[in-house]
Amino acid sequence: MRQTTGYVLCGGRSERMKYPKSLLRWQNKYFADHIAQQLYEGGCAKVFLVGKESFLHHCTTPYIQDTTSKYHPLSGILTALQHSQTEQICISPCDIPTITSDEVDRLVRSNPLTYHPHNPLLCLLHRNDITRVRNYLYEDNSIYDFVSIGNELHSISSETKLPNYNCPEDFIMDKKEENHKIKEGQGFAMKHLSTSGWKHHVSSLNAEIVEESWPKISASLSNIPPVKQILESAGRSRYLSFEDGQFSIYGYPDLIRDSSKVLAVRHIGGLPEVIALHRFPTFVAFGIREDSPQCLHKYVNATQDTYNKYQDHLLSLDFSLSQAVGIEGENLLFSRNNEIFRYRPSKNALGKIESLGTIAQALSTIFLHWSQQ
Repeated sequence: MRQTTGYVLCGGRSERMKYPKSLLRWQNKYFADHIAQQLYEGGCAKVFLVGKESFLHHCTTPYIQDTTSKYHPLSGILTALQHSQTEQICISPCDIPTITSDEVDRLVRSNPLTYHPHNPLLCLLHRNDITRVRNYLYEDNSIYDFVSIGNELHSISSETKLPNYNCPEDFIMDKKEENHKIKEGQGFAMKHLSTSGWKHHVSSLNAEIVEESWPKISASLSNIPPVKQILESAGRSRYLSFEDGQFSIYGYPDLIRDSSKVLAVRHIGGLPEVIALHRFPTFVAFGIREDSPQCLHKYVNATQDTYNKYQDHLLSLDFSLSQAVGIEGENLLFSRNNEIFRYRPSKNALGKIESLGTIAQALSTIFLHWSQQ
Protein backbone atom coordinates (compact mmCIF):
# COMPACT_ATOMS: atom_id res chain seq x y z
CA MET A 1 0.00 0.00 0.00
CA ARG A 2 1.28 3.48 -0.88
CA GLN A 3 2.52 5.77 1.87
CA THR A 4 -0.19 8.25 2.79
CA THR A 5 -0.13 11.40 4.90
CA GLY A 6 -3.35 12.41 6.63
CA TYR A 7 -4.59 15.98 7.13
CA VAL A 8 -7.52 17.18 9.24
CA LEU A 9 -8.93 20.49 8.01
CA CYS A 10 -9.56 22.86 10.95
CA GLY A 11 -9.68 26.19 9.16
CA GLY A 12 -13.38 27.05 9.26
CA ARG A 13 -14.80 29.98 11.22
CA SER A 14 -17.32 27.80 13.16
CA GLU A 15 -19.82 30.67 12.97
CA ARG A 16 -22.92 28.51 13.40
CA MET A 17 -21.39 26.50 16.27
CA LYS A 18 -20.07 29.69 17.92
CA TYR A 19 -17.14 27.64 19.25
CA PRO A 20 -14.14 26.10 17.45
CA LYS A 21 -15.42 22.77 16.18
CA SER A 22 -11.96 21.25 16.28
CA LEU A 23 -11.96 21.72 20.09
CA LEU A 24 -15.33 20.10 20.76
CA ARG A 25 -15.07 16.77 22.60
CA TRP A 26 -15.80 13.25 21.38
CA GLN A 27 -14.83 10.09 23.26
CA ASN A 28 -12.78 12.21 25.67
CA LYS A 29 -10.70 13.75 22.88
CA TYR A 30 -10.91 16.94 20.87
CA PHE A 31 -12.72 16.44 17.57
CA ALA A 32 -9.48 17.16 15.70
CA ASP A 33 -7.42 14.66 17.71
CA HIS A 34 -10.13 11.99 17.56
CA ILE A 35 -10.38 12.25 13.75
CA ALA A 36 -6.57 12.33 13.44
CA GLN A 37 -6.46 9.07 15.38
CA GLN A 38 -8.93 7.48 12.95
CA LEU A 39 -6.77 8.58 10.01
CA TYR A 40 -3.68 7.11 11.65
CA GLU A 41 -5.36 3.82 12.54
CA GLY A 42 -6.86 3.72 9.03
CA GLY A 43 -3.46 3.64 7.36
CA CYS A 44 -1.97 7.14 7.29
CA ALA A 45 1.72 7.06 8.22
CA LYS A 46 1.62 10.60 9.63
CA VAL A 47 -1.26 12.95 10.44
CA PHE A 48 -1.34 16.74 10.73
CA LEU A 49 -3.94 19.38 11.53
CA VAL A 50 -4.28 22.27 9.07
CA GLY A 51 -5.72 25.62 10.11
CA LYS A 52 -5.29 29.34 10.52
CA GLU A 53 -5.80 29.70 14.28
CA SER A 54 -3.15 29.27 16.98
CA PHE A 55 -5.67 27.58 19.33
CA LEU A 56 -4.89 24.34 17.47
CA HIS A 57 -1.81 24.15 19.69
CA HIS A 58 -4.23 22.92 22.37
CA CYS A 59 -4.47 19.66 20.40
CA THR A 60 -1.91 16.88 20.66
CA THR A 61 -1.72 16.26 16.90
CA PRO A 62 1.01 18.27 15.06
CA TYR A 63 -0.33 21.42 13.43
CA ILE A 64 0.67 23.26 10.27
CA GLN A 65 -0.56 26.76 9.55
CA ASP A 66 -2.69 27.61 6.53
CA THR A 67 -1.28 30.96 5.42
CA THR A 68 -3.59 31.45 2.43
CA SER A 69 -5.87 34.47 2.56
CA LYS A 70 -9.16 32.59 2.07
CA TYR A 71 -11.34 30.67 4.54
CA HIS A 72 -12.12 27.77 2.23
CA PRO A 73 -11.67 23.98 2.45
CA LEU A 74 -9.60 24.06 -0.73
CA SER A 75 -7.14 26.46 0.92
CA GLY A 76 -6.49 23.85 3.61
CA ILE A 77 -6.13 21.17 0.94
CA LEU A 78 -3.67 23.37 -0.97
CA THR A 79 -1.61 23.84 2.20
CA ALA A 80 -1.66 20.08 2.80
CA LEU A 81 -0.50 19.29 -0.75
CA GLN A 82 2.31 21.83 -0.44
CA HIS A 83 3.39 20.29 2.87
CA SER A 84 3.13 16.59 2.03
CA GLN A 85 6.24 14.49 1.44
CA THR A 86 4.20 11.50 0.23
CA GLU A 87 2.61 11.01 -3.17
CA GLN A 88 -0.91 10.70 -1.82
CA ILE A 89 -2.75 12.45 1.01
CA CYS A 90 -5.97 11.66 2.86
CA ILE A 91 -8.09 14.69 3.72
CA SER A 92 -10.80 14.86 6.39
CA PRO A 93 -12.86 17.74 7.80
CA CYS A 94 -12.66 18.27 11.58
CA ASP A 95 -16.42 18.03 12.16
CA ILE A 96 -17.26 14.39 11.31
CA PRO A 97 -16.61 12.66 14.66
CA THR A 98 -18.50 9.51 13.62
CA ILE A 99 -15.72 8.67 11.15
CA THR A 100 -14.10 5.27 11.74
CA SER A 101 -10.69 3.88 10.87
CA ASP A 102 -12.44 1.27 8.67
CA GLU A 103 -13.85 4.02 6.44
CA VAL A 104 -10.41 5.60 6.22
CA ASP A 105 -8.81 2.24 5.41
CA ARG A 106 -11.29 1.69 2.58
CA LEU A 107 -10.40 5.11 1.16
CA VAL A 108 -6.63 4.78 1.60
CA ARG A 109 -6.62 1.40 -0.17
CA SER A 110 -8.33 2.87 -3.22
CA ASN A 111 -6.62 4.81 -5.96
CA PRO A 112 -5.95 8.55 -5.52
CA LEU A 113 -8.66 10.94 -6.72
CA THR A 114 -11.43 9.23 -4.75
CA TYR A 115 -13.84 10.58 -2.15
CA HIS A 116 -16.46 9.34 0.31
CA PRO A 117 -19.96 9.33 -1.23
CA HIS A 118 -21.61 10.89 1.87
CA ASN A 119 -18.94 13.47 2.59
CA PRO A 120 -16.80 14.56 -0.37
CA LEU A 121 -14.36 16.44 1.85
CA LEU A 122 -13.15 13.03 3.06
CA CYS A 123 -11.01 12.27 0.06
CA LEU A 124 -7.76 10.79 -1.23
CA LEU A 125 -5.68 13.02 -3.48
CA HIS A 126 -2.37 12.87 -5.32
CA ARG A 127 0.35 15.45 -4.83
CA ASN A 128 0.15 16.26 -8.53
CA ASP A 129 -3.34 17.69 -7.92
CA ILE A 130 -1.85 20.88 -6.52
CA THR A 131 -2.37 22.93 -9.70
CA ARG A 132 -5.99 21.83 -10.07
CA VAL A 133 -6.71 22.63 -6.41
CA ARG A 134 -5.11 26.07 -6.74
CA ASN A 135 -7.19 26.87 -9.83
CA TYR A 136 -10.45 25.79 -8.20
CA LEU A 137 -9.61 27.77 -5.06
CA TYR A 138 -8.92 31.04 -6.81
CA GLU A 139 -12.03 30.67 -8.96
CA ASP A 140 -14.05 30.28 -5.71
CA ASN A 141 -15.38 26.86 -6.69
CA SER A 142 -16.93 24.75 -3.95
CA ILE A 143 -15.62 21.40 -2.79
CA TYR A 144 -18.60 19.83 -4.57
CA ASP A 145 -17.48 21.45 -7.82
CA PHE A 146 -14.00 20.10 -7.20
CA VAL A 147 -15.12 16.48 -6.89
CA SER A 148 -17.82 16.56 -9.58
CA ILE A 149 -16.60 18.69 -12.49
CA GLY A 150 -14.77 16.77 -15.17
CA ASN A 151 -15.32 13.36 -13.56
CA GLU A 152 -11.72 13.39 -12.32
CA LEU A 153 -12.65 12.19 -8.82
CA HIS A 154 -14.55 8.97 -8.18
CA SER A 155 -16.60 7.86 -5.21
CA ILE A 156 -15.78 4.77 -3.18
CA SER A 157 -18.60 2.38 -2.25
CA SER A 158 -19.89 2.97 1.27
CA GLU A 159 -23.26 3.09 3.03
CA THR A 160 -21.86 4.84 6.12
CA LYS A 161 -23.31 8.27 6.81
CA LEU A 162 -20.76 10.88 7.91
CA PRO A 163 -22.71 13.99 8.89
CA ASN A 164 -20.98 17.30 9.54
CA TYR A 165 -21.65 18.74 12.99
CA ASN A 166 -22.09 22.43 12.20
CA CYS A 167 -24.33 23.79 14.95
CA PRO A 168 -25.63 22.81 18.40
CA GLU A 169 -28.86 21.48 16.89
CA ASP A 170 -26.88 18.81 15.07
CA PHE A 171 -26.22 17.17 18.44
CA ILE A 172 -29.87 16.87 19.48
CA MET A 173 -30.74 13.18 19.59
CA ASP A 174 -32.96 10.71 21.36
CA LYS A 175 -32.51 11.20 25.11
CA LYS A 176 -32.05 7.51 25.80
CA GLU A 177 -29.37 7.22 23.14
CA GLU A 178 -27.62 10.33 24.41
CA ASN A 179 -27.57 9.08 28.01
CA HIS A 180 -26.30 5.70 26.86
CA LYS A 181 -23.47 7.23 24.88
CA ILE A 182 -22.43 9.49 27.73
CA LYS A 183 -22.36 6.49 30.09
CA GLU A 184 -20.16 4.67 27.62
CA GLY A 185 -17.76 7.63 27.44
CA GLN A 186 -18.85 8.48 23.93
CA GLY A 187 -20.90 11.18 22.31
CA PHE A 188 -20.96 14.89 22.79
CA ALA A 189 -21.44 16.94 25.95
CA MET A 190 -23.32 20.17 25.32
CA LYS A 191 -21.30 21.95 28.03
CA HIS A 192 -18.38 22.08 25.62
CA LEU A 193 -20.25 24.64 23.55
CA SER A 194 -19.60 27.15 26.34
CA THR A 195 -16.95 29.74 25.52
CA SER A 196 -16.28 30.12 29.27
CA GLY A 197 -13.98 27.17 29.50
CA TRP A 198 -11.50 27.82 32.30
CA LYS A 199 -12.33 24.54 34.07
CA HIS A 200 -12.00 22.63 30.82
CA HIS A 201 -8.70 24.37 30.19
CA VAL A 202 -7.40 23.31 33.61
CA SER A 203 -8.39 19.73 32.78
CA SER A 204 -6.74 19.89 29.35
CA LEU A 205 -3.48 20.97 31.03
CA ASN A 206 -3.62 17.91 33.31
CA ALA A 207 -3.52 20.33 36.23
CA GLU A 208 -5.21 19.93 39.59
CA ILE A 209 -6.67 22.56 41.92
CA VAL A 210 -5.41 22.06 45.46
CA GLU A 211 -8.60 22.73 47.40
CA GLU A 212 -7.14 23.08 50.90
CA SER A 213 -4.63 25.78 49.99
CA TRP A 214 -4.30 29.50 50.59
CA PRO A 215 -1.59 30.99 48.36
CA LYS A 216 0.26 34.13 49.34
CA ILE A 217 0.97 36.94 46.90
CA SER A 218 4.68 37.01 46.07
CA ALA A 219 6.72 39.85 47.52
CA SER A 220 7.62 41.15 44.07
CA LEU A 221 3.94 41.48 43.04
CA SER A 222 2.99 42.90 46.44
CA ASN A 223 5.38 45.74 45.70
CA ILE A 224 3.14 46.81 42.79
CA PRO A 225 0.10 48.30 44.62
CA PRO A 226 -2.45 48.01 41.75
CA VAL A 227 -1.51 44.35 41.15
CA LYS A 228 -1.66 43.56 44.86
CA GLN A 229 -5.09 45.18 45.12
CA ILE A 230 -6.43 43.22 42.13
CA LEU A 231 -5.16 39.89 43.51
CA GLU A 232 -6.51 40.63 46.99
CA SER A 233 -9.93 41.42 45.50
CA ALA A 234 -10.32 37.90 44.09
CA GLY A 235 -13.29 36.02 45.52
CA ARG A 236 -11.21 32.88 45.99
CA SER A 237 -7.63 31.75 45.43
CA ARG A 238 -6.04 28.31 45.38
CA TYR A 239 -2.89 26.58 44.21
CA LEU A 240 -2.94 25.01 40.75
CA SER A 241 -0.58 22.06 40.60
CA PHE A 242 1.13 20.84 37.42
CA GLU A 243 3.34 17.78 37.12
CA ASP A 244 6.40 20.04 37.02
CA GLY A 245 5.35 23.24 38.77
CA GLN A 246 2.74 25.16 40.73
CA PHE A 247 0.83 28.40 40.12
CA SER A 248 -1.62 30.38 42.22
CA ILE A 249 -5.06 30.94 40.69
CA TYR A 250 -7.39 33.84 41.47
CA GLY A 251 -11.11 33.78 40.64
CA TYR A 252 -13.34 36.77 39.89
CA PRO A 253 -15.83 36.50 41.51
CA ASP A 254 -14.93 32.91 42.54
CA LEU A 255 -13.54 29.55 41.43
CA ILE A 256 -16.95 27.88 41.23
CA ARG A 257 -18.74 29.36 38.24
CA ASP A 258 -17.80 28.48 34.67
CA SER A 259 -18.24 32.17 33.85
CA SER A 260 -15.63 33.34 36.38
CA LYS A 261 -12.55 35.20 35.21
CA VAL A 262 -9.54 33.20 36.42
CA LEU A 263 -5.87 34.22 36.45
CA ALA A 264 -3.01 31.77 37.04
CA VAL A 265 0.06 33.52 38.43
CA ARG A 266 3.62 32.58 39.36
CA HIS A 267 6.78 34.61 39.96
CA ILE A 268 9.98 32.68 40.63
CA GLY A 269 12.42 34.97 38.85
CA GLY A 270 12.50 36.97 35.66
CA LEU A 271 9.14 38.23 34.48
CA PRO A 272 6.00 37.06 36.30
CA GLU A 273 4.05 34.31 34.53
CA VAL A 274 0.36 35.11 34.11
CA ILE A 275 -2.33 33.15 32.23
CA ALA A 276 -5.96 34.20 31.64
CA LEU A 277 -7.42 30.69 31.90
CA HIS A 278 -10.96 31.87 31.14
CA ARG A 279 -9.97 33.09 27.68
CA PHE A 280 -9.58 29.48 26.47
CA PRO A 281 -9.26 28.50 23.66
CA THR A 282 -7.65 31.87 22.84
CA PHE A 283 -4.07 32.09 24.06
CA VAL A 284 -3.72 34.95 26.57
CA ALA A 285 -0.58 34.88 28.71
CA PHE A 286 2.44 36.86 29.84
CA GLY A 287 5.91 35.67 30.79
CA ILE A 288 5.50 32.00 29.74
CA ARG A 289 8.89 30.64 28.67
CA GLU A 290 10.94 27.48 28.19
CA ASP A 291 11.32 26.83 31.94
CA SER A 292 7.56 27.08 32.50
CA PRO A 293 5.69 23.78 33.04
CA GLN A 294 5.90 21.62 29.94
CA CYS A 295 2.14 21.67 29.33
CA LEU A 296 2.29 25.48 28.97
CA HIS A 297 4.80 25.38 26.10
CA LYS A 298 1.83 25.51 23.71
CA TYR A 299 1.68 29.21 24.66
CA VAL A 300 5.28 29.61 23.52
CA ASN A 301 4.44 27.85 20.24
CA ALA A 302 1.35 30.02 19.70
CA THR A 303 3.43 33.16 20.31
CA GLN A 304 6.00 32.02 17.78
CA ASP A 305 3.34 31.23 15.15
CA THR A 306 1.69 34.62 15.65
CA TYR A 307 5.03 36.38 15.42
CA ASN A 308 5.83 34.57 12.16
CA LYS A 309 2.58 35.87 10.61
CA TYR A 310 3.69 39.47 11.10
CA GLN A 311 7.45 38.95 11.08
CA ASP A 312 8.32 41.32 8.25
CA HIS A 313 6.53 44.27 9.82
CA LEU A 314 7.76 43.48 13.34
CA LEU A 315 11.37 43.26 12.17
CA SER A 316 10.99 46.66 10.49
CA LEU A 317 9.96 47.96 13.94
CA ASP A 318 13.03 46.31 15.52
CA PHE A 319 11.02 43.74 17.48
CA SER A 320 12.52 40.27 17.39
CA LEU A 321 10.96 36.99 18.48
CA SER A 322 13.34 36.84 21.45
CA GLN A 323 11.71 40.04 22.77
CA ALA A 324 8.18 38.56 22.69
CA VAL A 325 6.96 38.04 26.26
CA GLY A 326 3.21 37.62 25.89
CA ILE A 327 0.24 36.94 23.67
CA GLU A 328 -3.38 38.16 23.64
CA GLY A 329 -4.98 36.25 20.79
CA GLU A 330 -3.58 38.00 17.72
CA ASN A 331 -1.89 40.73 19.79
CA LEU A 332 1.69 40.27 20.94
CA LEU A 333 3.53 41.77 23.92
CA PHE A 334 7.22 42.68 23.72
CA SER A 335 9.83 43.74 26.26
CA ARG A 336 12.51 46.23 25.27
CA ASN A 337 14.68 48.40 27.52
CA ASN A 338 12.51 47.65 30.59
CA GLU A 339 9.40 48.80 28.72
CA ILE A 340 6.47 46.65 27.56
CA PHE A 341 4.88 47.18 24.15
CA ARG A 342 1.69 45.77 22.64
CA TYR A 343 1.51 45.02 18.90
CA ARG A 344 -1.98 45.09 17.42
CA PRO A 345 -2.14 43.66 13.88
CA SER A 346 -4.57 44.99 11.30
CA LYS A 347 -6.21 43.14 8.44
CA ASN A 348 -6.17 46.02 5.98
CA ALA A 349 -3.14 47.98 7.16
CA LEU A 350 0.10 47.63 9.05
CA GLY A 351 -0.26 46.82 12.73
CA LYS A 352 0.27 49.36 15.48
CA ILE A 353 2.64 49.44 18.45
CA GLU A 354 1.57 50.99 21.74
CA SER A 355 3.62 51.37 24.91
CA LEU A 356 2.22 49.94 28.15
CA GLY A 357 4.94 51.68 30.16
CA THR A 358 7.37 50.11 32.58
CA ILE A 359 7.04 46.46 33.57
CA ALA A 360 5.19 47.47 36.74
CA GLN A 361 2.82 49.75 34.82
CA ALA A 362 2.22 47.10 32.16
CA LEU A 363 1.50 44.43 34.78
CA SER A 364 -1.04 46.74 36.44
CA THR A 365 -2.80 47.20 33.09
CA ILE A 366 -2.66 43.48 32.25
CA PHE A 367 -3.97 42.28 35.61
CA LEU A 368 -6.82 44.80 35.59
CA HIS A 369 -7.86 44.04 32.00
CA TRP A 370 -7.50 40.25 32.17
CA SER A 371 -9.34 39.94 35.51
CA GLN A 372 -12.36 41.72 33.99
CA GLN A 373 -12.53 40.38 30.42
